[in-house]
Amino acid sequence: MLIASKYGYIDKTGKIVIQPQFERCGGFSEGLARFVDNDKVGYIDRTGKVVIAPWFESGEPFSEGLAEVQVDRKWGYINRSGEIVIKPNFVRTGQFSEGLAPVSLGSHGGFIDTTGRMVIENMWWDMGEEFFDGLALMETSYGLAYIDKRGNHIWREKIAHR
Repeated sequence: MLIASKYGYIDKTGKIVIQPQFERCGGFSEGLARFVDNDKVGYIDRTGKVVIAPWFESGEPFSEGLAEVQVDRKWGYINRSGEIVIKPNFVRTGQFSEGLAPVSLGSHGGFIDTTGRMVIENMWWDMGEEFFDGLALMETSYGLAYIDKRGNHIWREKIAHR
């Protein structure tokens, strides 16, 4: 809901439940929603209480208890208390799904676990999509491929060479 260039929240009946007060805000995920104040991202709960102060350059919704945040132009992850639990070392990140998240280091990519440990690393592709039903889609030098959680190629698109 937008009033006088500020955003807030309504319930399913249209009743205002969080007064318009944010420059921008997003939907709720795992009980928290992103908001922007003075061009910084923070998180509120369903009552509108700020639970993570706005100091991030950018931020994404929570998934599996962690949210991607940008600090000093690098991406990392915070927990629901706002503590950085995976240091911002990445050029790009994706949401956690099935315990893993796709990340890019710029020259190559892979998947990290919730501790930040690279569990699938590949020098031949930058970054894949989130896992769904045990598989993740990757763009490679030869086309598209699906990998399993061990990094094995399950399917590859065959591109004819000219």
